[in-house]
This record gives sequence, C-alpha cells and structure tokens, in this order.
Amino acid sequence: MRSFHVFMLFVTSLDYNSDIAHFKLKMEKYLIIK
Repeated sequence: MRSFHVFMLFVTSLDYNSDIAHFKLKMEKYLIIK
C-alpha cells in the first residue's frame, strides 16, 4: 500500500499532463468504488 501511495505522488507530480491526470482520476474512482 505504501508503494501505491508513492505511485500516486508520482502521478500527481505529472499532473500537468492531461493524459496522466485523466488516468489518476480513473484510479481515484476505482478506489472509491472498491
């Protein structure tokens, strides 16, 4: 779970990229559902 948190921080750091931001949004929705 810790590694996943680091991954999310990494994705957030690339938030200027719309494709990465869209992917992060889908991951967040998946976590909420799960």
